[in-house]
Formats: sequence, C-alpha cells, structure tokens
Amino acid sequence: MLGSFEDTLEMSRAIEGVEPCIDFAHLHARPGDGTINTYDEWSILLKMYQKAFGKKALKRLHIHLSGIEYGPKGEKNHLALDKSDLKLNFLFRALKDFNCAGRILCESPIMEEDALNMKKAWMKVSGERE
Repeated sequence: MLGSFEDTLEMSRAIEGVEPCIDFAHLHARPGDGTINTYDEWSILLKMYQKAFGKKALKRLHIHLSGIEYGPKGEKNHLALDKSDLKLNFLFRALKDFNCAGRILCESPIMEEDALNMKKAWMKVSGERE
C-alpha cells in the first residue's frame, strides 16, 4: 500500500543494508485484475530486483506468500492456495531459473497445510528430493 514494487526497491536502496521483503501475493493482488501471475511477469520482477541489489541478493530473498483475494483496489484478504488463482508453479519456476534462495513465510489462513503445499510445489519444480 505504500508504493509500487519500483518504489520499494528504491526505498530499500536508499538505506544501506536494507533489502525488501517480497510479498508475491500482494504483487499479484495490487493491480486488481489478476495480472502479475505469469512466468514472464515474475521474471521481470526478479530481473528488477537483481538489477537493484545484484545477483547475490537473489540468494537471500525474504518472501511472504499465500493465496490472495483481490478486487479493483488490490488485496482484500489472504486465502488458502487452493482457493486462489495464484499460479505458484510459474512463480517457483521463475525463482528456480533465477537461482533464488532464501526463505518463504507462508501467510495462508491454513499456514501449516499450505507451507507443506508450497514445499511440495517447490520440490516438483526444482527437481529436489527430500
């Protein structure tokens, strides 16, 4: 609500040692029309982040993620992943292709279940095994 993704990057760059938390659900909800939900759209955001902070910063991402209900003015509330239109596989494929690492904090109303669903989705996209 404070500003755009570009504003967030700029504010973080202005303060030494500060890197933003990326809330991909909010980025998806902000336009209010279901955009920011494709592989190409996620890739554009990751390129912008990399340009702002460098490639090494992609290895220490702090991410918030959940399903999200939105309207014309953006976020209404968080949802379980299976109740939302967030295309997690496209997001995770972009994160993998950009060699991202860090942590994902699940903000779903069914946090434990969706955290496991995120883990399963990541394992499938990344090819990693437990």
